[in-house]
Amino acid sequence: VQGYIEPGLTDSIHVNGHPVDMCFNDNTGYAGTLYVMSRTDSGNTVITVIEFPFSHIEPEVVSVISIEGFPRDIIAPSDGEYLIVLTSE
Repeated sequence: VQGYIEPGLTDSIHVNGHPVDMCFNDNTGYAGTLYVMSRTDSGNTVITVIEFPFSHIEPEVVSVISIEGFPRDIIAPSDGEYLIVLTSE
């Protein structure tokens, strides 16, 4: 997440499927929530929800959501009450 990690500091997180899009909502949780939308080998959609509960450089996977259909777009508007995912279904 640009602006949060000092140059030279990196972290990696495994996400399910093949990532195709992501969005970040800085109005949720301690330091925001990152949603990574991926395509599975079977052609469906999986969303990996990543939060930063302790600091900006300690991401944690808190949920993995499976959805029918090929992934198209994702957005987390407002205060994070909703996550809007567009698929082919």
